[in-house]
Amino acid sequence: MSLESDTPPPRHKPSIELTRPQRIAHRRGGTFILIAALLGVGVAAWWLMKPAPPPPAAESATEQPLPHVEPGRFTAAVTHFAGDAGNQQAQLIVNALLGVGDGRAVQFDRTIGVDDGAPVADHDTARKLLAQSGASVLIWGALSTREGEMSPDLYWTLAAELQDGGRWGRYQPPETLHLPLIGASDLADLLRLLVITQAAEFHANEGAMDDAFPAILDRVRAFAYGSRQRPGMSKRARIDVQFVLAYVLAAYGEQTQQTKLVQEAVTLYRELLAGRPADAEPLRWAMLQNNLANALWMVGEHESELPVQRANLERALAVLQSALLDVSRERTPLAWAMIESNLGIVLTSLGVRQVGPNRLEAAAAAFRDALQERTRAQVPFAFALTQTKLGDALRELGTRTKQAAVVCRAVDSHLEAWQALTAAGKPPATRVTAAADAVARDFAVMKESFPARDAENCRAVHSAGLQQLERGAAT
Repeated sequence: MSLESDTPPPRHKPSIELTRPQRIAHRRGGTFILIAALLGVGVAAWWLMKPAPPPPAAESATEQPLPHVEPGRFTAAVTHFAGDAGNQQAQLIVNALLGVGDGRAVQFDRTIGVDDGAPVADHDTARKLLAQSGASVLIWGALSTREGEMSPDLYWTLAAELQDGGRWGRYQPPETLHLPLIGASDLADLLRLLVITQAAEFHANEGAMDDAFPAILDRVRAFAYGSRQRPGMSKRARIDVQFVLAYVLAAYGEQTQQTKLVQEAVTLYRELLAGRPADAEPLRWAMLQNNLANALWMVGEHESELPVQRANLERALAVLQSALLDVSRERTPLAWAMIESNLGIVLTSLGVRQVGPNRLEAAAAAFRDALQERTRAQVPFAFALTQTKLGDALRELGTRTKQAAVVCRAVDSHLEAWQALTAAGKPPATRVTAAADAVARDFAVMKESFPARDAENCRAVHSAGLQQLERGAAT
């Protein structure tokens, strides 16, 4: 099982909900020219030239239609940037993201002006374009001259469907990010790392990780730790970079089963929480705690000694309970449901390692509460994940308490998960297969632990769903 993870940074309003990575480099102006050489794009020192004044926003009559985006595929989109003469910088970013991971990159013939007083409204505009196109993330902003140097003011906005735990409700990805003023090569690495990680999450980690990922991660890690002594970088930029790095380390460490990377993420998350400002936005920090708990859960799952496993899992439980204090179910129901579902996952892990049913019963209750907000109609993939975890908890609970009816309810949850996945657009094959296998395990447990009539009765109750599953497996 895998903990759903909200990986956002403490929310400074126009910045990424950090579970998104951001990278940095030297001075902001002249260093941006490095991107031309690093990306193999034969662009000369245009960055050092004084830019033309920002062009007026294009009239809708002259704008090209938004490009077609393939459904079910992670797609990064880049707008024109105000002040970007000849569209050169925007095209460099598109080129940097082409062929990265399992996603794709496109450009929108649109410009979103940066309003100093209303970044939230600009993010709303970005989300509307994402909704119209079906793209996953939009990079937008403006270029300006400050003290004789070109300075980018760029933002990252995630599609609404990928917020509150993302497509699978695991790690909280960065939702809105104000990209820090950094050198071009570091910015390119930061964006590549974000896109690779989020594309992998989007596709449920199917397929191989991009071969370039480890080298990019090493460069970003070096810059992130070096930024602590970098006098020209703002505190907010350093926080964002560390948030992004922690998000990537946790997600990549889980994908590749490298516990050391996840432990490094735990250290970064704790440092960030220790520096929480008094006026911090509660939801942003709750998401950070959620991600910390996710990392602690994974460390606990992969430790070899039972006492160490339990210690990390208890820490994860305490962190999630604290996070729930900062989240309003009424105002942010999906964010609340994500944390509640993660609470159920940790309780299940503790329950299987302890005598007695109490933790497993609490886990089932947490999953049911989460499903009140995480509905099949609204978030089918996250709904399927929570139903799967509920079924797992019920199977263990029914086996331990010798109640066949509880194990049969596990069948119901696993069938619900399978049906939600198969009805959704382009579900990952591994997830569909896993849901079907879970139903098979439920009946295997019933065969081993209960009289044959209990399994027969359960099959009769779920005959329609089981027939549907059998037909699906045959196709």
